[in-house]
Amino acid sequence: KPKKFLLIPQAISIKKIEEINVDSKKTTDILFIGSVAKIHSNRWKYLEFLYKNYKNIELCGFGIEQVPNNFGFKSIFKNGVWGDEYFIKIKKSKIVINLFQDNYENLSDGINIRAFEIPACRSLQICKRLPFINNYFNENKDIVLFSNIEELKNKIDFYLENKIERKVIIEKGYQLVKKYDYENQLKTIIKS
Repeated sequence: KPKKFLLIPQAISIKKIEEINVDSKKTTDILFIGSVAKIHSNRWKYLEFLYKNYKNIELCGFGIEQVPNNFGFKSIFKNGVWGDEYFIKIKKSKIVINLFQDNYENLSDGINIRAFEIPACRSLQICKRLPFINNYFNENKDIVLFSNIEELKNKIDFYLENKIERKVIIEKGYQLVKKYDYENQLKTIIKS
């Protein structure tokens, strides 16, 4: 057994993300990208809520064939997006909803890379409140969190209406995730 483990921290390429040029106009109010396969069935109620309550939304990913037919969001769900197209979609969205896999609330850590990519693309991240999020982000400063559908609705409505407050959190999130750039993370690894 190894005496010491090297944990590789999350890392993103801020430079690559910034090189992807898009018109700065945000054309989508709400975006979700991710799996909706059965292992992620906890997402279905949130996506159905978004589908029923907001018009200018995009839902993309994979696993839609595992979602029961009684969910209306299936009618607008698109295939997954990858590479530059993935980052363009995020950059063109005012709000990106970041949802985690079933039972993540029982983990001490396990954040997904999207949590860093969303602020790097300068979009507002609204994320399900989980115990380990505060290891990386500060609630209502560089990320917006929710615990239930009512809180999600209140926060979406507030940040869609309040562009200045949305931009403040986006900018603070962007500044925070700069430390997760590959170059900075490699320096951390070399130090340790």
